[in-house]
Amino acid sequence: MAQADAKQQQQTTIDVVKAAVGLNPAAAAAIVGCIAQKTPAMAAIAAGTAAGLVPDQAVAIARAAAAAAPKQAGKIVEAICRVLPAAYAEVAEAVAEVVPGAGREILAGVSAAIPALKGPIDNVLLASKDSVPSVNAALDQVQSTTSPASPGWALGGPTGGGPIASPLVNPGHHPPYVPPPALR
Repeated sequence: MAQADAKQQQQTTIDVVKAAVGLNPAAAAAIVGCIAQKTPAMAAIAAGTAAGLVPDQAVAIARAAAAAAPKQAGKIVEAICRVLPAAYAEVAEAVAEVVPGAGREILAGVSAAIPALKGPIDNVLLASKDSVPSVNAALDQVQSTTSPASPGWALGGPTGGGPIASPLVNPGHHPPYVPPPALR
């Protein structure tokens, strides 16, 4: 995979992850970790692809990818959260445990994957001024400001029939599905 040219590297990564995880789903985290170690720029692609195939292993996949390619922490969180937005808090916190100094990048990854959380995350970061709060503390603050009683609660959905779920309305910490960007 590391030998594929830049244009083919992304597709090759996706194909390798699909084939390897298809053969041995229990090894998804190890597969992603190996890819991330050999080709750090593909860590997020590998992690997002694997998490989509075995969502119950998303946290282990995130940890393995971040441990092997710590400079890609924010992109890894973004890729997994695009595929599994309901797992954003668990994934972000797991990556923060592996790469403790990447709080800002991890929170940016959550914001990029779930745009409706960008405002609340930005507010938490602005309130903390010069320091970056822990990912856990920041997400706790975001979740407390995105309850049904907060101004983010949207009324009268497409049918005008009352409250609708949005990533700002996060009952049970599960934002709605946000599809991943189309591959070219």
